[in-house]
Amino acid sequence: MKYSRLCLSVVATAIAFQSFAWTVTSLRPVNVQGSTYNGGSVTALAPGKQAGYVQRSQSPVYRPFSWSGTAASGVDMSPPNHAYLEVLAIAGNNQYGYTRATLSGASQAARWSGAANTYMSLAPVGSTSSLITGADANFGYGDARVNGIWQATRWNFSDGTTSSLHSGPWTESSILGSRGNSQVGSVFDGQTQAAVWTNNGQTITALGPANATSSAAHGVSGSIQVGQATINGVSQAAVWRGTAASFMSLHPNGATESAILDIDGNFAVGYALINGAFEGMVWNVANGQFVMLNQATGRNVLPGVIRLDGNQLTIGGQVQGQAGILTTTIVPEPTSLLAIAFGALALRARRKRGN
Repeated sequence: MKYSRLCLSVVATAIAFQSFAWTVTSLRPVNVQGSTYNGGSVTALAPGKQAGYVQRSQSPVYRPFSWSGTAASGVDMSPPNHAYLEVLAIAGNNQYGYTRATLSGASQAARWSGAANTYMSLAPVGSTSSLITGADANFGYGDARVNGIWQATRWNFSDGTTSSLHSGPWTESSILGSRGNSQVGSVFDGQTQAAVWTNNGQTITALGPANATSSAAHGVSGSIQVGQATINGVSQAAVWRGTAASFMSLHPNGATESAILDIDGNFAVGYALINGAFEGMVWNVANGQFVMLNQATGRNVLPGVIRLDGNQLTIGGQVQGQAGILTTTIVPEPTSLLAIAFGALALRARRKRGN
């Protein structure tokens, strides 16, 4: 196994993706009843599934939608008496996010199961506002405002209970992203800084870095956390590996602002502000390479979520201001193929020698 791990590492860092062929799919629903869908975004991905919101010219203004790869597959999941709704996570057949009666009103954590009539409020008892930003089959993660304090919160789907993952010395905390056994977000005690939750949510590690005036982590994959850190007045795309000392900036040269919003494997998405315009970005955090998606696709792209399934990469967000996805197949460079061949030969030789 020593050889295969080494070779996989080489493969991961050798992959270049500037020349990937991108397939762009708009998920903008067909207009109905004279109403125009004039905006939207994909904010959650699962195998063969997408979810998010679309903006409409009549109430509900922000409508929660789910798709299965095409605009025609879109399902409007808007319950009555809510004007602003959004899906932020998918787990199995369920979608999670929040609802609001008004744009500036309090939010309520919510669950759907693919249709408007399946809507259920998951607002914790005693909370004045709440939302779920990440979920798996057993738990949801996000935050809830209780006694005037925003607290990182976990929902237990099996028994319907919620528990606070907030602890001192911070006065407030918030979970902004979740994947696997780790959650990320921010903690506040006079200054907002990125944080990661581990050990079943019981351990909180502040990620700083020390020279940042503020920071937040938005995505996590394995031991890698991503987000943004403001240093010398500039928001910079940020990567951590579990500690404040591990901070690394992936801020593109020439950009006046950047941030990473999600990661899966070594691939991360976000944006950079270049020459006064927002540019959708995808980074390979293993080697620092990046692709400017607006240039690569010829569209205005603002990505927010990413998913890696085998060698299939899917990015969700806004395309030309509408909900959309980008897909591509990751093809290793020749150097990577050599590494794979070397790995296969080394493993074969090791098997001949025995364990």
